[in-house]
Amino acid sequence: NATEVVTVTAKKFLIATGAGPIIPERLNSEAEQIGLPLQTYRTFLRPEHKGITPSLQNVNVVIAGGGATACELAQVISRLGGAESVTIVAPSLLPSEDVSARYAVCQILEADGVNIVRNRVLGCCTGDSDDDNNVSKFVVMENGAKLPCDALLVAVGRAPGNTLNQLNLDKAGVAWSYRHGVDVNSHLRSKTQQHVFACGDCASAVGGADRRSSHAGWTGFNAIRNMYVPTLLRSRATHPYVPRVTFTDPEVASVGLSHSECVDKYGKGGFQFYRVSEQGTDRGDIDSIQREPIGFTELRARNNKVLGATICSPAAAEAINEVALALNAGLTCDDMARTLHCYPSYGYPLQRIAIAISLSSIWGMLSSCGKVGRLLGVGGRK
Repeated sequence: NATEVVTVTAKKFLIATGAGPIIPERLNSEAEQIGLPLQTYRTFLRPEHKGITPSLQNVNVVIAGGGATACELAQVISRLGGAESVTIVAPSLLPSEDVSARYAVCQILEADGVNIVRNRVLGCCTGDSDDDNNVSKFVVMENGAKLPCDALLVAVGRAPGNTLNQLNLDKAGVAWSYRHGVDVNSHLRSKTQQHVFACGDCASAVGGADRRSSHAGWTGFNAIRNMYVPTLLRSRATHPYVPRVTFTDPEVASVGLSHSECVDKYGKGGFQFYRVSEQGTDRGDIDSIQREPIGFTELRARNNKVLGATICSPAAAEAINEVALALNAGLTCDDMARTLHCYPSYGYPLQRIAIAISLSSIWGMLSSCGKVGRLLGVGGRK
């Protein structure tokens, strides 16, 4: 059990330790005192777990938190069966997403038998014992109400502090914080040690909503590139358009400005948006034999420029990539409207919406009339 200390020297260092689950100290302490099993996504998804863990059989499972991880695990546990009940306790589900996405995920989870309680878990306690001398356990919510709980899954967020704390960065003069990670500039270079860089979830330049696996890989590449190129060739290492996906079934995905962000920035009448329900589309009607078609596709634009989208469908993660491409390449609704999409497919509603937005003005009509019309349309919009 001896610990070997190894000293590593290098001209440059890259810190890529990611982020770990946040476990509120009070909740952890009280759960331990009463013997309430407390898990996070990391302990629950250990490789040795075969499906649902034995500790969750025939018990009341409570999930604290309403983010993507909480929603995904709630559906998994409910669908695998074995648990007496599965309850999410959170002020709201997917709080950083649009109302339409939050409403959709509520429908998805409730259809699978997941209970949703709009509250917040603060602590744990015990109750009376039964005939077999088993003591009842409860979680205590913010309003004082108690909820029966035999297994608690904490999914209230992630932070880089747990892993960074083990590195003793203070001894190396590297500034960092528990919530935000290593204090870096837009090039992902440490503000206090110029030979140290950080990427992914442990870098302060990466915001909470942008802490995604794909973005971590992107920042890792750019951090290493910025290490070695001259200062004049360094560039911003974070990506402006990071797709967000909640992998429930069906999936909920978004990218770019949300509907509420568009309203805040441009006003209610300052942008266009169209939402196509999955019900009534040919692909949705085909799949309705197997499931309830509750999905939708919404595209938002201003002056023909794509602003963002929210999609709920079994292939939302695939369809949202097209909108991410449009945002990154500066494509317009005209460009999307002129691009043939597979039919029937979950991406086809994007073309339908793009056509509707494009043809809603005289300039869009002109843009559909060959090269000369396209020039007139572009000029007219400008």
